[in-house]
Amino acid sequence: MSAPSDKKDEIVYIHPLARPFLWIDNPSVRHTAGLVLGAFAIVLGLLDFVFHRETHFEFEAFPGFFAFAGFGFFCLAVAGGLILRKFVMRPEDYYDEEDGHE
Repeated sequence: MSAPSDKKDEIVYIHPLARPFLWIDNPSVRHTAGLVLGAFAIVLGLLDFVFHRETHFEFEAFPGFFAFAGFGFFCLAVAGGLILRKFVMRPEDYYDEEDGHE
């Protein structure tokens, strides 16, 4: 287990321009930011049921269509990245020396 003075030594290795932003790493700040963004998303989702949008296609008028479509295409992009990884990923020992010289 580390001594309490070790925490002070860790701050020495933080870049001076990063020090004003250390408050962001506080768990309560991260939790509060998540709650605020979640509440904002819920309010925007509910407002989609209230306001009428002029659309080009009939399926766009469905409330929440753009949220579902965005999430779906994001999932497709992640799945595409996983598939692409199989083609471009190098073996784990790619950079190891084959002849034993370092």
